[in-house]
Amino acid sequence: LLYISHTSDIPENCHIEIFSYQGMKLIDKNVDTNDIRIDVSALSEGIYLLKFNMNGRILTRKFIKK
Repeated sequence: LLYISHTSDIPENCHIEIFSYQGMKLIDKNVDTNDIRIDVSALSEGIYLLKFNMNGRILTRKFIKK
C-alpha cells in the first residue's frame, strides 16, 4: 500500500498516475482526500514514477517498491 499524506504541494483533488520506469502507465486514479492510499501490491519490486495532475499543474515523484 502506497500512502501519501496531504502536503501543501498536493491539493485534496487531483489525478494520480503510476508509470513503470520504462514509461508504461500502470495505475490511473482520481483522488479527493487528504490521505491517499494506493494499492501497489500487484507491482513488482522496482522503481516507479508517480505523477500528480492538479488542475493542469504536474508534479512527478519517484518511488521504490521493495
